[in-house]
Amino acid sequence: MTRLRQFDVDSYRILAELSEAVMFEWQINPDCFFAAANWKLNFGHDPITENFSQNIEKIFFMHPDDKDVLLEYVNKIKTSPDELSFAQNYLKIEMRLKNKDQEYVWFRLRLILRYIDDVHPDRLLGMMTNIDEEKKEFELLRYQAQKDLLTGLYNKMTANTLITEYLENSCLPDKKQALFIIDIDGFKEVNDHFGHLFGDAVIADLAQRIEKTFRETDIVGRIGGDEFIVLIKNISKLELIEQKAQELLKYLKRTYSSNGETYAVSASIGIALCPDHGTFFTDLFNKADHALYYVKEHGKNNYALYHQKLPEAAYNNARIDKQKLDSTKRRKKSFHENVIEYVFKILYHTKDANVAINLILEVIGEKYDISRMFILEQTSVGGM
Repeated sequence: MTRLRQFDVDSYRILAELSEAVMFEWQINPDCFFAAANWKLNFGHDPITENFSQNIEKIFFMHPDDKDVLLEYVNKIKTSPDELSFAQNYLKIEMRLKNKDQEYVWFRLRLILRYIDDVHPDRLLGMMTNIDEEKKEFELLRYQAQKDLLTGLYNKMTANTLITEYLENSCLPDKKQALFIIDIDGFKEVNDHFGHLFGDAVIADLAQRIEKTFRETDIVGRIGGDEFIVLIKNISKLELIEQKAQELLKYLKRTYSSNGETYAVSASIGIALCPDHGTFFTDLFNKADHALYYVKEHGKNNYALYHQKLPEAAYNNARIDKQKLDSTKRRKKSFHENVIEYVFKILYHTKDANVAINLILEVIGEKYDISRMFILEQTSVGGM
């Protein structure tokens, strides 16, 4: 009987090349580095072969944010291998490397450490694969899972989680954090009269105005159909809270007229401070909610900062735990990702084209930062 040949190193090499993986090896003594021929196809150059531990950053052109893990691992192998745990004999790293087009691309590195005996490492064998498409798809899915489909803001679950984690881990003792709950007054009437597509456009417009009022570092989310939440981080001056609240009242006050009737939307805002009113998300939320209901009971279109003597409001407005607008769940793209489609749908379903056109122009102006827009109407002359 013919004896089957064992699976050898050449077989591994051929399979790796078929999978477009790049194989490499670091011989710890005498500190030499070798790579398969397809290294150059990925990175546009042959690697330096001598003094690997000193030239690692000239061999792997690593993204500054990703390089520490590999550098520390190589340094530990070289200087104190006896401190390596058994688990560290196999290591998997995901990092960005600069490719032949001088672009950072995600790679997954699998590293196996081999020993001469039980103590002295001899070689580090590696194989890396391009996972850039996989990583981008994952980031897209994560974005979609974290974002509210209509507005592009954080959804309720993500906003609550981010605020909770920030308050637990990053709250600075010498600075304050402010939690805003923002409720849009009059939205139901606008939505009922003009239709839900017009209502979607209103919410998308107001959401952009809210987001632009705050810093990129603040956490801004939509927690219900017409309700939003914001955490302003690290406030050094309390005047900033009043300033932001007043800006919101100004920017969120809108009117829509149709058939001689005017429909207005505005904002009611409740505010709580960390650590003054609590250090946990639930405490701050309940107190900001208390202040919000107080505003809604006393005329709306205003803001209130929670304090212990603030009366309990009799106003009852059931909080929306699930999305009020179920139709948004069925869409694959948000309003601002699919503006053209929304424009035609709004125009098709609207009861008042003039009002719809004004809103559409405002939304497009906000999205593309256009300060002035014109509509030119052409009239047929002479029987044309």
